[in-house]
Amino acid sequence: MARISVSEPHLETRELLRRLVVRLGHELVDADADVILVEDVEDGPGAVGLARQASPDARVIVCSILQHDRAALDAVGADAFLLKPLGLAELRSAIDDVQACDQLAGGAASISRSLPGASGRAKW
Repeated sequence: MARISVSEPHLETRELLRRLVVRLGHELVDADADVILVEDVEDGPGAVGLARQASPDARVIVCSILQHDRAALDAVGADAFLLKPLGLAELRSAIDDVQACDQLAGGAASISRSLPGASGRAKW
């Protein structure tokens, strides 16, 4: 079970993500998170940077309706990316992957494989 924070500006989407996190058996927190879900990287590293300030050791999963290339996500320090709309299985996989990365590499590596979605679209 991970301690997960959801940083999403849209109320309905934030509530949906929070429900999915709880349904997966994780604990919702506002600070000191293991994993942070952030909305987007449109404004540069802002959202990811703020997430890292709140929980410096946390893994950051960017969730967006916009497809981003790997270089842009790496540049802002994202550990994984999910394309909205996303489902329970996709969220579970992303959380499991970033936690496994911490366990295998002591937190030093990032997730580099694709996270296929319900639609079959690649997430990186």
